[in-house]
Parts: sequence; structure tokens; C-alpha cells
Amino acid sequence: MNTQMTNRTPKSLAGRHAIVIGGSMAGLLAARVLADYVDQVTVIDRDTFPELAAHRAGVPQSHHAHALLGRGQMILMQLFPGLLDDLRAEGALAVRNAVPIVIVSPAGMLPSQRMPDEFMAFSRFLLEWHVRRRIRARPEVRFLENSEVTGLLATADRGQVVGVRVQRRGAEGAPEELWADLVVDASGRFSKAPAWLEALGYAAPPEETITSGLGYASRFYRKPDHFPGEWQGIIINGRPPHNPRAGLILPIENWG
Repeated sequence: MNTQMTNRTPKSLAGRHAIVIGGSMAGLLAARVLADYVDQVTVIDRDTFPELAAHRAGVPQSHHAHALLGRGQMILMQLFPGLLDDLRAEGALAVRNAVPIVIVSPAGMLPSQRMPDEFMAFSRFLLEWHVRRRIRARPEVRFLENSEVTGLLATADRGQVVGVRVQRRGAEGAPEELWADLVVDASGRFSKAPAWLEALGYAAPPEETITSGLGYASRFYRKPDHFPGEWQGIIINGRPPHNPRAGLILPIENWG
């Protein structure tokens, strides 16, 4: 869902407006990049965002374990210089010369070495909150919270998407029409884009479903005083076929 916006330089689309549907990590990063190219970015999300770092209904997976891989960290640092300093200041685990994660296989504990570089660990909701706080500070970006996109706006020939219909959750009356030069759908697994496209006369895109059979159960605990100091987390692999279960302990901010 977009107009032709390739081969552009920052701010070469003066006066243009972009809409991002969904305010989780994908939507936030899309908004951050778009803010360099358009005059206004509107992020629409069904949630009311918490004022402090906390779980929210729109990101139920934040209760599960997360890890930020090296490439993701590099991209975030490019987009948000100083972000890791903010996370450290909020209590994110940051240690050097430590064993990051111990892995226990069916054959026993695998060899592990101390990592001389810094090892950091923090929760998904702390990272998202800091990214959102920084994007809020951009004058080009505004957030429409507690709002839901109900459909797409298109040209008369339905050849181009030119905006969205937005309904304030719990409000009565007709949806508001928001016009834009670019619409980005970052609403995740429950995206209604296939139905929106069908409403415009297009065939729904093909879908492929792969069921992994995996299930998760997670809980937050306070780190005990006797927790081994030489390693920061542990992964215990399953013992198939009779015991396919596995477990892990990962640190987050202020876990000590």
C-alpha cells in the first residue's frame, strides 16, 4: 500500500504525509525512517500507550523472553544514537568479562567462555518504551492512540491507496478520513489488510500457514541471592522424543 516514493533524498517529499498502522517495534521503526523523508508521519494504534515502561495489551508477547540480536542492535544505534546509554541508565543489565548464556544439552552443559565485550539484557517493553519516547520527540511524528483503522481510502479507479478510515475506540459516529501519500501496515499478525484490499476489489493475497507446535509459558522472578555469578542466563534444551520441553532463564533490567 504505497505510492511511488523510491530514489528520494531526505526531505525531498516536502508536504507529504505518511500513515503507519500499528505502534509496536515495526511501526515505530517505520515511522522513524519515514520522518527523514516526509513532513508528517501519523502512527495509529489501538492501545493507549503507558507513560512508563510497562506491558500493554497490544503486545502480549512482551511477557515472553526476548533477545536483541547484533544486527538489530546496530540498526537501532544508527537510528537512535545513545539509546543503549538510556537503557543502561534504566537498569538494563550491562556486564563485561562474563558468560552470557550457559547451554545445557541432553549430553550435559556445553563448554562456555567469558565474553570480553559488553553483554546487555533488558525487557521488550523497556526497549519499546525508549524507542517510542524518542520518536515522540520528533516534530514530524504524531500518535493517534486508542484508535482503529477500519478501512482504506482509494482513488476513484481504486488504483492507489490514498489514506485510511479511523474510528476512535468506544466513540460513536462515522470514522474519520485521514489522507496520506503513503500507508504502511505494521499491525502484525492480526492485520486486516487482506479484507481491506478485497473491499477495494482486489483478490486477497495468498496465505501460507505453518504450525510449529510450539507453546510458551513465561513468568518474571526476582534474582535469588545465590544465583551463580559466573553466568547471566541459562538455556536447557529438550530431550526428544520423550521430553520435548525446554526452558530458559534470561535477565532483564533491575533483575538483581
